[in-house]
Amino acid sequence: MDMWLKEGLDPCLPDISGVEYLLDMVNPDGLGWCRFEPMGGASPHSWAEIEAFSRAADLRLDPWEARQIRAMSAAFVRERVRGADPMVVSPVFQDRPDEDPGVAVERRRVSDQLSSGLDALLG
Repeated sequence: MDMWLKEGLDPCLPDISGVEYLLDMVNPDGLGWCRFEPMGGASPHSWAEIEAFSRAADLRLDPWEARQIRAMSAAFVRERVRGADPMVVSPVFQDRPDEDPGVAVERRRVSDQLSSGLDALLG
């Protein structure tokens, strides 16, 4: 995401009007996006963690809200792993990878590095 913002690209995120409060629940001061493991891995929040957070914060979540928080946590972990590979197509552009501006930026960066390396070898 940082690369997209640095390049001035639109990350094409979905409209979440009306449910922004769910994002407040997963911010670092709340439940957080996922559970970080001691050795550096991450896993989605368990149902027990979501229930405990709901009770502790006196939120009384509806079932669909708990399911959505669980789904957001699982998606965050899955895409965090995928996002470590700079050549992976953004989920927004899965059906049309050649239109992914992030891939174009990464290809340009790799090309520039190769050009610099070749210039140094030949120079």
